[in-house]
Amino acid sequence: IQRLIVTTKAHEISNSFQKIFYRLSPTSTVIIISRGMGIYEELMEKFFSKNENLRPNILLGSSTHLCYGMKNVNSPFDIFHSGVGGIDIGVIPRRIERNIKNLGISTFSTSTTSTSTTLATLATLTTSTDHELSTSILEKETNRREGSSLGATIKALTQIKELQIRCINVLSLQNRLLENLVINSCINPLTTIFNMRNRGLLFNPGADRVLKALCNESAQIMREHREYLGMRPSNRFGPGRLVDAIQQICQETSSRKSDMLKDAKRRYITEIDYLNGYLVKLGKIYGIPTP
Repeated sequence: IQRLIVTTKAHEISNSFQKIFYRLSPTSTVIIISRGMGIYEELMEKFFSKNENLRPNILLGSSTHLCYGMKNVNSPFDIFHSGVGGIDIGVIPRRIERNIKNLGISTFSTSTTSTSTTLATLATLTTSTDHELSTSILEKETNRREGSSLGATIKALTQIKELQIRCINVLSLQNRLLENLVINSCINPLTTIFNMRNRGLLFNPGADRVLKALCNESAQIMREHREYLGMRPSNRFGPGRLVDAIQQICQETSSRKSDMLKDAKRRYITEIDYLNGYLVKLGKIYGIPTP
């Protein structure tokens, strides 16, 4: 496999990867676009023994497109593109492993979730300059191995005008992923607990109180976590700003049911471990209560 695009739900990626990872090589390119965080670290631990030289080229992505499966259609590939957005992708540089060894920080995990995350891995993604993490990283990773599919894959994807795909530096992408983590960790579980569509978060006093409490917790975690990662302070992760961002999304998607609510009604496994579970892990690392 030279090019692989992964868009399954976070908790399904590892099992799906198990079936095909032996067909991937260091010259292959894997793009992971999924909700939640901790997926990259989980794949590295389970399939590549945390050895950066064994893994394929990996890009993480964040999408704002809206789509859903069409009812009464037999094919799983028939979907309705209900909202046009964009996709940001970023290349994970291979120099992470060396930095992890230098830092001497090991993997952390908790018994409450099946995922594991390496803080040192996250730190090395964000402590370089914007220039290092943009075109120069792309050039280095593309030229590292003869026959690498990375450059050609990115070029092909960014030429698809309908998808509006941008390849950005990992620092910018990390901010986007962290913000999405907090937003999804509020909207998805709250709409599930209160059994309501997204607009319900705008008018339910009980849900509003919990939402603000979650944003206060998340803001504290993001402040400590981003400082550890060497990021500059940002109002983007202030509690008031997070509440405003969530309410705006609820207004724009007022009639929608969150994926977690739909999964819970169908008694499917949810992505909670990669959303709130990830925040709980960070809270334990930084000594911040997450009741």
